Amino acid sequence: MHRASGRPYRQYVEEELIAPLRLDGGAELAFTFGEPAAHARGYISRWSGLNASLGLFIDRGELISGTHDGWTQFKDMQVDGAAYGGLMGNTKGFARYLQALLREEAPFTAEITGPLFTQQKTLDGQAIPMALSWFKGELGGEPYFDHAGGGGGYYCELRVYPKSRRASVIMFNRTGIKNDHLLDRIDPLLLPVTP
Repeated sequence: MHRASGRPYRQYVEEELIAPLRLDGGAELAFTFGEPAAHARGYISRWSGLNASLGLFIDRGELISGTHDGWTQFKDMQVDGAAYGGLMGNTKGFARYLQALLREEAPFTAEITGPLFTQQKTLDGQAIPMALSWFKGELGGEPYFDHAGGGGGYYCELRVYPKSRRASVIMFNRTGIKNDHLLDRIDPLLLPVTP
C-alpha cells in the first residue's frame, strides 16, 4: 500500500475509506480503541478444545483475566496487525460502511464496488464462491456476499444483499474461528428473503 499510495496502509484506510463515511451517532471504525472500559470484553468457551489448547500458543497469565459462568475472559487487548484484524468497530460503524458500499457513495464508487461483488473464477473459467474479500452465497433465492471475522474473544459476520440493497451485521464477544452463518437464521426475520 505504501508503494502505491505513498502512505502506510493504516493511514490510507483511515483517510481514504473511513473519514469519508463521516461516522457519528456512536458509530465507530478505527485501528485503536480509546476507552477499554466502554468496550465488550472478549470470551472463549471454558470447556472447548480451543480453550484447552490456548496455553500451547499464548501465555495465559498475560491474556486471560479469569473465568465466569462457563466462559474464560480475555484481558483488554488489541491485535497488532492493521491488515489482518486490526480494524475494530461496532455494529453502527460497520453498518455505515455497508450502507456506503450499497449506495455506491464516495469513496465506494461503482468502479470500486463492482469488482468487490463480482464472483471470481479459476484460471480455467470455473466460478468459485468468492469475490474480492467476500464469500458468495444465497439465502431464499437472493444472492449475498459475506465475510466473517473473529479470533481471540470476538466474532462477527457482515453480509450484503446487492439485489435488494440490504445489509446485516452481527457481533459477539465470544471467540469465533470459522463462519458460523448465523445470519442465515436471523436475516429471514428481518430482510425480504425466505429460507
